[in-house]
Order: sequence, then C-alpha cells, then structure tokens
Amino acid sequence: MTDMAANFVQANLEQLVSSSVLAWTPGMGELAIILVICLVLFGSRLPSTMRSLGTSLKEFKKGMREGEGDGTGDRLQ
Repeated sequence: MTDMAANFVQANLEQLVSSSVLAWTPGMGELAIILVICLVLFGSRLPSTMRSLGTSLKEFKKGMREGEGDGTGDRLQ
C-alpha cells in the first residue's frame, strides 16, 4: 500500500511541477509587448546591428567555402 501511495504522490508532484513551469512561460501578448519595448529601446541601433550581423555571416560562409577545398585533411572526423 505504501508503494501505491508513493507513486501517487510522485505523479501528482510531477504534474504540479510541470504545470507551475508552464505558468511562467510568456504568451503571445507578453512576447509582443517585449518586442515593442525592445524596438523602442534599441530601434536606432537595429539597422547597424543587422548590417554587421549580415557581414559577419557572409564572411563566415566565405571562410567555410574556402576551407572545403584546401585538402589538408585536418578536419574532425
């Protein structure tokens, strides 16, 4: 009888923990508000940040293409 009670308590505890974790996740409304606040605070710096991100991504891809054909054989297996 004690094993059945322990299993019941454990199952209810797991359900309580999972439901309380889900209670703290932001919904679509909260995410929209956070996005608007971020745009107001960082809106003036956003174009330059995206431009530098695009440049760095382009340079990374260029480096990956150059590294494919070098034939040195020092790649990780």
